[in-house]
Amino acid sequence: MRFDPGKLVLTAAVKNERLMRLAIQHDVLMILDNEDECRLANSLCREFGKNAAVGIRISGFQYKGKKLYSRFGFDTDRVVKFITSQLGKGNEYGNLMFDGFHFHLNGYSVEQRSEALFESIHLADRLKDHEINTSFIDMGGGILINYLTSESEWETFWSELRKSVRGERPPVTFGNSGLGYELINGKLHGQRDAYPYYNEMPKETFLDEVLSYKNQEGETPALKLREKGIEIRIEPGRSLLDQTGITMAKVIHRKRDPQENWLIGLEMNRSQLSSSGADFLLDPVFIPANKDSRRMEPVPACFTGGYCLEQDLILKRKIVLPCMPEVGDMVCFPNTAGYLMHFYETRSHLYEFATNLVLDEGSGALNVHLDSL
Repeated sequence: MRFDPGKLVLTAAVKNERLMRLAIQHDVLMILDNEDECRLANSLCREFGKNAAVGIRISGFQYKGKKLYSRFGFDTDRVVKFITSQLGKGNEYGNLMFDGFHFHLNGYSVEQRSEALFESIHLADRLKDHEINTSFIDMGGGILINYLTSESEWETFWSELRKSVRGERPPVTFGNSGLGYELINGKLHGQRDAYPYYNEMPKETFLDEVLSYKNQEGETPALKLREKGIEIRIEPGRSLLDQTGITMAKVIHRKRDPQENWLIGLEMNRSQLSSSGADFLLDPVFIPANKDSRRMEPVPACFTGGYCLEQDLILKRKIVLPCMPEVGDMVCFPNTAGYLMHFYETRSHLYEFATNLVLDEGSGALNVHLDSL
């Protein structure tokens, strides 16, 4: 299968020589994050006897009077001077031709992304004064998807969690983990350390809010980009995989801990269901192998994994199951294709990575994906 290299972009946080060489050979646009990357890219371009169009990643945007910190990119205060004095013909990196800006913002703030777009457009105007054209601005990812239907359940969970951290009710998580909250000298501190699994601004709504945001002059990023003839680019990431993928694991044992908690051991590790937040906040689907003989009595339980680590909990939340699981039962975690399967997965036990199964809608066949990670 062949792809049009003009439709590809290399944004990796770490770009080694092999990766850059491949990109330059095939004229794939590279987003350069630092001067070492510029140096390597320019050296390879000279080796191939060609120039390369590049994007420059930027950071340090002003928001509510403060600079937004990011470990990525060139600082906005210095990037114009760098581009005008270091890139292009006659400069140190003479084989690199500036094509556009890219930025990465942590979190999911609409206002921050909109303000970053305005500041990027201003930088493009300054480059225009030096006869350097900006053809695109890539606003990166962080485009939300909504995993849950009930706002009240979502807010009730966090309300009860805060109560449990304050000692006002029994714990709702293993070890009374606060998922970002902690009690210090009798006062609750911190904030939610979790993806906003319930939100009212997913996907296209999120993007529309970013582009239609009005600054103090009543301008919108969409209007300014259109006026300047600058293409907006995005990295939709997990939002492309909404309602896609399930992660399944088999119950391997049941036990009570010294605090009388039921621990349900699953044949998996936490790394197989882990993104960057404190917990995966979707309720799993319990699939008993044979429920006819079961005593249907609710059982609060915690799911544990296979690592020899106390913290290897598949979920920190306690889940109320409809009955006591038995060895061989299955637990199914829904909507995990985006940023949850394989994101932090390791082979510390030398087990093979979890197998990817793909359902063919046409034939109904369930096939092992040849590109399983």
